[in-house]
Amino acid sequence: MFISLKRRAIFEGRAAGFVGQAPLPVVASVLLALSLGFSAAPVRADDNPKLLVLPIVVHSAEDPEYLRNGLADMLTARFSRIGALDLLHPGDPKRGTTQLEKALVLGRKAGADFVLYGSFTRFGQGASLDVQCTPTDETKKREPLREIFVHSGSIGEIIPDLDELAGKVSRFANGELVYPVGPASPGFTGGGGGTEELVRRIEALEDGLAALLESADDFSGDESSEELR
Repeated sequence: MFISLKRRAIFEGRAAGFVGQAPLPVVASVLLALSLGFSAAPVRADDNPKLLVLPIVVHSAEDPEYLRNGLADMLTARFSRIGALDLLHPGDPKRGTTQLEKALVLGRKAGADFVLYGSFTRFGQGASLDVQCTPTDETKKREPLREIFVHSGSIGEIIPDLDELAGKVSRFANGELVYPVGPASPGFTGGGGGTEELVRRIEALEDGLAALLESADDFSGDESSEELR
């Protein structure tokens, strides 16, 4: 204990001697740097962009309210985990839209910097999620970010896409350059233009693959017939 106290006294004495011998500007600079370091505070949540998350419009024969609430909960959880946005929600949980102008009106009324809106469409065994994020400030002159996800399998395949969506929207709202999956449009409807085009392409690919497989089967059958002859 005596040795520790002695070393501490020597260290404090040397430090005091350094401060006493150092020029005043140097001492002032050191103290200023220390004060800035201790006074620096992390960015507050109030400084984050405000995002109004509108309910996703659901087009499905299944319970639309169940799907709508589930999508809202999953998106909110992902945005909260990222922590880059201040989330706002409309008073009416059913007040969703797929129209740009209506979304902008709701976003500005809520005092949001950005508004997220879109649709979820169930077709056969597949599903599509068509979402846009747009700034409410007309002076920013930024094209909306549009993301389209289409899956021909189970509805659960959409869930991993929500992580990508939340990440891209968070970066977009904070001014980063984000490349959308599909082109943005002034207004769109669930199951409309962009989604229908993607669905048509997928169905065309599936039909083409089925035709190729059928042709291959026919060709194999012809070869078998020739061998029998």
